[in-house]
Amino acid sequence: MARVVSIFGLSRRKPRPGVKIRMEQNDQLLNFLQKYIDRGLTVIPLRPRSKSAFTDDWPRLPREELLKIMNECLTRGEEINIGIRLDNLTVLDLERPELWNLFFSEPPETIARYTWVCRTGGGGYHVYFRGETETQGFKVNEFVELRSSQKQYVVCPPSLHPDTGNRYEWLTNLEEVKIAEVSPDALARVQQKILTLKKYKPLIEKMAEVWRPEHRHNISLALAGILRKCNLSLEEGETILKAIVCLAHDEEIGDRLRALSDSFMKPLSEIVAWSKLKEELASFLGPDKVEELFKFLPKKFHIEVRPLSEVVAEARPIDWIIKNLFPKYGLVILAGKAGVGKSFLSLHLAHCVASGESFLGILPILASGKVLIIDNENYPGIYRQRVEALKMNPLDGIDVAVMENFFLDREKCLKWLEGVLEENRYRLIIFDAWTNLVSKTDENKATDVSHVLSRLRKISYDHECCLVLIHHLRKNLPFAVEAKDELRGSSVLVNEADIVLLLQAFRDSKFLRTIKQRYGEEQAFEVVFEKTDGGLAIKGRQIIFEEAQNEVAKALEAIIEYLEVKGNPATRRELIEALPFPEATIKRGIELGVNLGRLVRTGRGIYALPAKLEQFA
Repeated sequence: MARVVSIFGLSRRKPRPGVKIRMEQNDQLLNFLQKYIDRGLTVIPLRPRSKSAFTDDWPRLPREELLKIMNECLTRGEEINIGIRLDNLTVLDLERPELWNLFFSEPPETIARYTWVCRTGGGGYHVYFRGETETQGFKVNEFVELRSSQKQYVVCPPSLHPDTGNRYEWLTNLEEVKIAEVSPDALARVQQKILTLKKYKPLIEKMAEVWRPEHRHNISLALAGILRKCNLSLEEGETILKAIVCLAHDEEIGDRLRALSDSFMKPLSEIVAWSKLKEELASFLGPDKVEELFKFLPKKFHIEVRPLSEVVAEARPIDWIIKNLFPKYGLVILAGKAGVGKSFLSLHLAHCVASGESFLGILPILASGKVLIIDNENYPGIYRQRVEALKMNPLDGIDVAVMENFFLDREKCLKWLEGVLEENRYRLIIFDAWTNLVSKTDENKATDVSHVLSRLRKISYDHECCLVLIHHLRKNLPFAVEAKDELRGSSVLVNEADIVLLLQAFRDSKFLRTIKQRYGEEQAFEVVFEKTDGGLAIKGRQIIFEEAQNEVAKALEAIIEYLEVKGNPATRRELIEALPFPEATIKRGIELGVNLGRLVRTGRGIYALPAKLEQFA
């Protein structure tokens, strides 16, 4: 007759004939189960010598249902592993036992007197605490992980590790010790250490490999200086250095931390860092391996106060491809409405820079060179039409990349671009058009746009080439006197650019003018697209843009005169249709009049002259 001990429906029976089961393991398992259940823990059945649960529903099932599944497995004579679901629990899972001293000042056996500590079958540790916490992102593969809440579990004794076959064991006497509470501050420090490990894991592993007894003193001093000069906090520096010391089995951890503290107290000018580390490592590694290791060091962050005279003397001069329009390096935006001629003008620009011919027939090319056009808007046939129309000959020095999947906000595309620039010394790169060359970037979000432009600026400076972004205007122009407000997207696009050029049509003429100039004087040109027997000629003459700006003032005077004659308010649409000015000019004239107090808005899209004092007499 079977002897049965019931634990929430879980039975211990003699095995059926033909079923082989190790009774001593079953007894041990049931004893641990009883302890876990008595302490209110939720136990889940895991597959034999595995960390995988028997059922995918383990996060949702109540404790009793999980025990029934466990009972069925044992009744069939299966040897199972078990885990503890972390309801109102947090576990620090240390996969690398060497990192114990990074988180605790006492050995595992001592900490086990205050809370539950398990030695895992893989040689690591599980340290249990009461309460739940955020665990998203707090995982460093092969190092450490923070686990918590009903959606997570850990393998527990007497389970067998799937790889080593070793049994999970408690260092804690469960009869005497309860799971301890942990303060929010202590937990926050643990989380911060995990984040630092996650960020600098490659550096920690590489440095631990070269942490040799006869060199580690000098290496630690130099590394401490680097961490200081890279603006890491003392806490981050301690985490990195202690992790290296732990992995390298360096017993002089106190000396290393004192050296780090001393480095963080010194003035930056007294710290010798990179050169000292390179010299020490090169003495036994060789220069090639040192260069490879240096790739894992944090980026230098050092703010140095210097005399203005030195900064000016060492600054790179502003050189020009076309003076005051296109610098040798930097970002230029060429903007305009659809159909105004931006692409034709950019192709003319490419031809002039590649051939050395004057731009617009009047502006000399100060630095000619190869040009690359990256196009995500036009198909190849368009270029044939434009080249034939412009009678461009020769075409040497101009390359075109018509690409459907090239985007400026994708890292692999920027890597490709940098590779192309290393192989070809392009003087100018034209991107047609900005809006079509970003896929994940919200053009109205300042941070997104700034991130892309910062990368492009660095590429431009590193390879000394000018980047020109073709860009569109808003479809519905805002009532703004500032021309730069017409550009689509975030104002950061204008702010980050070195020069912004606006191509506009006024009546029968077109004007190219700078609406932002970081380095020189703003200029304006009347641009003529002239059809000749020889093809389409693009010519220009420099003007004072007040000639064009006066169009807005003239439009305002015409609006006022129209309203005076009419004697009644007029709609914006009525003014656009009645007066001989472009729609954009009328809109600007209205806004200028409102800002100056010469027009008033009496309704939506309705404008009138302001009332005069005598009308109220």
